[in-house]
Amino acid sequence: MLQYTGHVFVDVGVAALTAFARHTDPAQVTAGDLERAADFLERLYTAPGPMRNFARGSVFHNAGYTSSPDPARQQAHADRVLRSWRPGVPILQDCRCVFCGQAAAYRATRQEVPLLNGLDTYNFGPAGRAGIPVCGVCSLAIQALPLGCVKSAGGLVAAHSNDPQVTFRLAKAALERLLKHFSLETNDLPGGPFPQTRFVEMVIGWLVEAERGCMSPASLTGYFFSNSGASPSITIYPLSSEVVAFLDEAHHNADGSLTDAWNIAIARAWFDPKKGKGEVDTNSEKNALYETLLDLPAKARLVLRQHLLPTRHWGLVSLFLTKVMAMDPERIVLLRSLGERFAAYVREKKAFFYKFSRTDEFSRWRRLVLRAADDHMRATGTSLITFDEFAAVFTAPAGEINDWRLARDLVTLALIDARAASGATPDDDEPLFDEEEIE
Repeated sequence: MLQYTGHVFVDVGVAALTAFARHTDPAQVTAGDLERAADFLERLYTAPGPMRNFARGSVFHNAGYTSSPDPARQQAHADRVLRSWRPGVPILQDCRCVFCGQAAAYRATRQEVPLLNGLDTYNFGPAGRAGIPVCGVCSLAIQALPLGCVKSAGGLVAAHSNDPQVTFRLAKAALERLLKHFSLETNDLPGGPFPQTRFVEMVIGWLVEAERGCMSPASLTGYFFSNSGASPSITIYPLSSEVVAFLDEAHHNADGSLTDAWNIAIARAWFDPKKGKGEVDTNSEKNALYETLLDLPAKARLVLRQHLLPTRHWGLVSLFLTKVMAMDPERIVLLRSLGERFAAYVREKKAFFYKFSRTDEFSRWRRLVLRAADDHMRATGTSLITFDEFAAVFTAPAGEINDWRLARDLVTLALIDARAASGATPDDDEPLFDEEEIE
C-alpha cells in the first residue's frame, strides 16, 4: 500500500508515515496505521496552533482544512486529501497517479501539493485541465511531508537520498524532534534560519547516532521549499556520496581523534552574520563549514584552508584529500615526507617557515623554495626537494585541482606536525591559517 516513488515530497512523507507507525519499512504499514496518521494530521492542521498556520501559509496554500467556515467543507477536504486511499472511495476514470502509477483519486493543485499551479490555472496543464492526478496513498504521504522536514526561514527543509533507508532515518529524526516539541506546548515550531546549515545539521545529527558505514555510498540532496502565496520557491542542495563518506568516517574512527578534530572545525565555524563570531546559539545561527560542504569539490581549498588546516590534524586533512578530492595516496605520503624534511630544515632556518607558508605570489614563492634547496644541498650534500618531487607535488595530475597553494598548505601542515613532534613551537602566536578570502 505504502511505497517509495523517487519523488522527494512523496518519499519523505512515506518515511514520516512509516516512522509514525513505528515501523522501518513502508510495506509493514497497515490500513489501521494510515487511519491513525490521517486522524493525527487532521487534528494538526485544523486545531489552533503553530502547525495549522504554518502549513496553510507555507506548505498547503490556503488549504481547505481552514479556508472555509463551513465545518462540512473542511471535513470533505480532510477526507479527500487524507482518506482517499480507503477501499470504495471513487477514483478518476482512466487517470493514473503521476507519482506511483496507481488509480488517481483526484486532481491536485497548490492546496494539496506544494508548488503546483492554483485551482483555476490551466496553463501548462495536460489537455487543458488544471492540476495533476494523485492517488489516495500519495496524497496522504504528501500531507505528512511536514512531519519529516525541518522548518527554516519560512519554509521546510527536506532530505532525500538514493538510499530509501537514509531518507527514512532522516525523516524519522525530524519527526521525533517535532513530536517532542509538541509535548512542550509552545507557540512555535522547531527549526531556525539558514536552510543550508539546517540541512547539513540534519545529516550530522543523525550520523552522530548512526553506525559506521550506514550512509556510504549514498548521496543526499536537501530541498528548501516554500509554497507561500507571495513567493513560492524551491532550492536544491546536493551533498555528494564522497562528502557523505568523509562525514561518516569523520564521526566513526577507532580512537576518536578525527571526530575531536572535526568537532573543533565545526565549533570554529559557527557565527552570527550580524554579530560575527563569539557566543552564538547553534540552534539558530549559521555554520560556514556546513554550508561550504554543499559547494564541494569547487570550494575544496576553502574547506581545507579555513576549516580543516587550522585544526592542525593531519589525519582529518588526509581523510578529506582521499575521500573528497580523490587525491592519490602516494601523493599524500610525499606531501607528508616533504613536510618532515622542511621541518628539519627550519630548525636552522626559522624564517623559512613563515615565508614558505604565507607567500602567495608564485614566482616569489618558487624562488624561495629554490634558494632553500640550494642552501640545503650546499650545507648537507643532500636534496631538500628533487625535481620529480616538485613536479609531482606542486603541479596537479589530471583529475585533481591544480592549485600550487593547496599543495603548499598541505606541506605546511605536515611541517607543523613534524615540528610539534620534535618539541618545537612557533616563535610567535600569530595564526598561520587566517580567514582571508580564497578564490
